[in-house]
Amino acid sequence: MTTTAGGYTFDYDRRVEPGALPVTLTYRGNPAAGVFLMVFSVFWFAVVMLIASAIFAEPFPVNLLPLVFLIPAAGLFVVGLRSLLMRLAVTFEADRVRIDERSWFATTHHAMALADYPGVLRARVSYTRNKKSHVAWLAVLPHKERALRVVLAATRDETEGRRLVEDYARWLSVPALEESVDGFDARGHGELDTPLARRIAAGSATSGYRPGGPVPAQVRIEQGADSIVVSLLRGPMPLWLAALIAGIGAAVAFVFIGFGADPGAQILGGGVGLLVLGGILRLVLSGMRTTRQIVVTRDHVVLATLAKSSGQSKVDHTMDHDAIEAIRLARGPLGGTVLWFDTDAGSFQTGANMPRAALEYVRDLVAAALATAGEGS
Repeated sequence: MTTTAGGYTFDYDRRVEPGALPVTLTYRGNPAAGVFLMVFSVFWFAVVMLIASAIFAEPFPVNLLPLVFLIPAAGLFVVGLRSLLMRLAVTFEADRVRIDERSWFATTHHAMALADYPGVLRARVSYTRNKKSHVAWLAVLPHKERALRVVLAATRDETEGRRLVEDYARWLSVPALEESVDGFDARGHGELDTPLARRIAAGSATSGYRPGGPVPAQVRIEQGADSIVVSLLRGPMPLWLAALIAGIGAAVAFVFIGFGADPGAQILGGGVGLLVLGGILRLVLSGMRTTRQIVVTRDHVVLATLAKSSGQSKVDHTMDHDAIEAIRLARGPLGGTVLWFDTDAGSFQTGANMPRAALEYVRDLVAAALATAGEGS
């Protein structure tokens, strides 16, 4: 089934198979759903007109009231018609891509040279279907113009999405891309599956870390004989968000207390509201009293969370040095900038709510530590 989300049109069952060219992928809307929505909208329109026939005889502006109920019917009809007419054909040739898109009753034609695309991007998009949220991982040829974006394949599995991107990058001899705050983080098609430390040694990746330089105030560095512990001193939740959550919880509690004629119901509602408020505040305070840590040993990088109250660390992820292929700054799951560690087993993040400059320092420090670990320094 064709899905449109995040500016991309894709179908899990349609993908480009690396091999002989040319090849064409065709995406269509959902004709059955389109016809159903159009028929339902016509039925809705007829029912509203039948019920409201007497209201039309009333003076202005009362006679306009039925139009409010006709707007949703018109919207459903438009959505259904678009789903019925939608058609997208993407043709891959040896050196270019042709895109033919029918929107409503006209077809637009585009042609792009493959060399004009920066590489193959792994894109994560979210969408809702049957009242459930889903995530798709796409291998795409990105472009700032939505009409020129090309989806090569789609999958529900993050690991497969990374493998697909690397396979297409090798096939097309272009870089494999990941999103970053500066646009794209690129790995050359000749260095796929190459550890970050080796890429730094080869000069295709760099680290701006310089020993003895100033350390950001939000970062603490502890260096031992065989490890470096990087502590992120700012909590994962900003204070304004904590205040907002606490305020909403308090408002809910007061609403439960202030409304309702039955005193017993008021007491019960107030108690439930206060329990919810207490739980939210406890979670907020717990998050603010934890320290995220990045522990770099001679063989591994560990992402952990240290509870200040107990002094105990909880390990979130452990990665071998050779498994880490990139460290980048990009948008986090809840917004903001975070630090991502990319491996073939998945991408793992830390550093939410940290300043960008501090995350850049930590990225360069960890990259330099990976590059020099094999030297025993």
